[in-house]
Amino acid sequence: MSTGNTSIEVKIEKDIVCLKINPLSELFERGKSVISRYINKIFNER
Repeated sequence: MSTGNTSIEVKIEKDIVCLKINPLSELFERGKSVISRYINKIFNER
């Protein structure tokens, strides 16, 4: 269960926000493989 306190490092360049997979998995409380599948699905739908 989440404590409600999450801190992540975000890199912002021009109009792009970059997050690494580990902080994303912590933020959404999902495994890295789940996050990876979602990201791949997004890029494959383009």
